[in-house]
Amino acid sequence: MSKVQTIVNVVLEQQKQLLATSTYEVRKNYLKHLASHADAKGITEPCQELYDSYVARATTPDLRFQLFHAVRLVDKEAGTKAFTPEGKLYNEPEILSAVEAEKLSGTIGYPIPDNIIDTGCLIRRAEQEMQYLQLSTSTAWQYMQAWRELYTFLYIQGDTMFARSRCNAFIEDANKKCRDGILHEWKRKIRRRAALVLIEVADTGHFEWKLFISRKVCCKEETLEDLRQQYSAFLRTQNLENKTISLYDYSFRIMMEGLGVKNVSDLGSLDPQQVQSMLVFLSEKLGINSRGTVFPIVRQILSYLYSAGLAETNYSGMILSPAYQRVHLRPYMTASDEEKLFRVMEDSPLRNKAVTDLPDCP
Repeated sequence: MSKVQTIVNVVLEQQKQLLATSTYEVRKNYLKHLASHADAKGITEPCQELYDSYVARATTPDLRFQLFHAVRLVDKEAGTKAFTPEGKLYNEPEILSAVEAEKLSGTIGYPIPDNIIDTGCLIRRAEQEMQYLQLSTSTAWQYMQAWRELYTFLYIQGDTMFARSRCNAFIEDANKKCRDGILHEWKRKIRRRAALVLIEVADTGHFEWKLFISRKVCCKEETLEDLRQQYSAFLRTQNLENKTISLYDYSFRIMMEGLGVKNVSDLGSLDPQQVQSMLVFLSEKLGINSRGTVFPIVRQILSYLYSAGLAETNYSGMILSPAYQRVHLRPYMTASDEEKLFRVMEDSPLRNKAVTDLPDCP
């Protein structure tokens, strides 16, 4: 008897004690089909390949639900930590209840050293510490979801004990997924904030609401980062709000990325072609409204670089505010729109072609 069949038999015994007879018979049918499917594919142990191929057999949502649930039961019993086709665990780890967490963490002092308490206990402590904020139900749910994702991240790596380095690794993982387009920006922010709240609670036992300002590096090269810090310090002397400073900092970083400079010394040899390439880069990256906000800031940054003696020429005059088109009908057609129109008109009746009076397709 294969290991798959053995585990299926164990699951069947468990389900028989929990389910009504009619429901059990249905569940047994799908579990036995899973074991038969494993035999047909020559798979003797529960694994991701078996689960993926079994769930892929579903042709309707109802059938997929049944196959999915059968796989979840086997995965839990086998401890395979398998992933669904959507990239989530079939069986996410359960976080301790508030009562259980209180019993385990009641005798621990702060700051909490690494690797002496389960992260679930700290999550429950952080949840209590944030109650004074009276967050909305949806916001509280987002924090808890982010903590669950952190706990699952640790669970997949095989250790759910709290450690600051693991929380930072979770933040870096979210940053990378965001850069790769896998994770939305708002999701990255809530994951980062949730992890930083845990670290603060572990350090002090409490949480005080604040903005967590990230020290984003515009370039791995040290001199460019030093310049960014210098520019940020200059902005703080101008009595600007934190949000404004963050906006200027963001504009500085994407400007440097668009210029393609490798270090501070490269700024001294800037040429108009680089500035033009930077404008094209920003135009592709930003929407029209964002361009109207960022371009004037870029103009000020270029003036700052010239005044600080880092650039030989003041290229701020090359940065023009983007023009807004205020009419509802565009007075022109783009090349791509024209190609679409020609493709549509190819199969249109002669009457429509005569009305449009288009020239023959090239």
